[in-house]
Amino acid sequence: QLWDNDGEVVHHEILLQSLIYDCHIGANDEFFSVSTADDGIRKWTFGGSELKPIDVNDALRYQFTSDANILIVHKNSPTQHLFTYDAMNEEILDEVMMFHNFDDYVLRYNQFNSLVNIYMNSDVDNVVKYGLEVFREGVGESGTDTDGDGIPDSIDSDDDGDGIEDNWDLNCDNIGIACELLPDENFIRTIDLEINST
Repeated sequence: QLWDNDGEVVHHEILLQSLIYDCHIGANDEFFSVSTADDGIRKWTFGGSELKPIDVNDALRYQFTSDANILIVHKNSPTQHLFTYDAMNEEILDEVMMFHNFDDYVLRYNQFNSLVNIYMNSDVDNVVKYGLEVFREGVGESGTDTDGDGIPDSIDSDDDGDGIEDNWDLNCDNIGIACELLPDENFIRTIDLEINST
């Protein structure tokens, strides 16, 4: 139910031939909107006049940014993804495809209104954090850097870059060099994936 500024109920009968996934009130309470499976994102003034719809079907969630013509949209077809949509020019500006399922997310912005992090749930009972910049401890500090990854050995947990943490890097030929400084060439700069049926 919707109410106006005086607390009176706003009565509008809207006949849609489609499922409704999400709804929002626009900036400065200028309109309300709903996302539908087949009819895009539909918008109406509180007086009952329909505004130009936004041609994005199957938006499971959406939100307007500070610019009312720009939306953040979550869809799950063909795969789970978020995208920024310019409703004025009817084009996708940015898109992020996800490799896991999610049905809720939070966008975090900095003081300049730039997106810095996305937090979302996953289907393995975890909250996943994605960021535009990942700051790795020790990057750029001085010191010996055996594997050339920009992190000095005094901080790096894998000095030789073979993917085996130093405290477990024990099995190597005894040639007078510590195992954590002698990369296992079977693992260095490669990834071995083992996939089972569970």
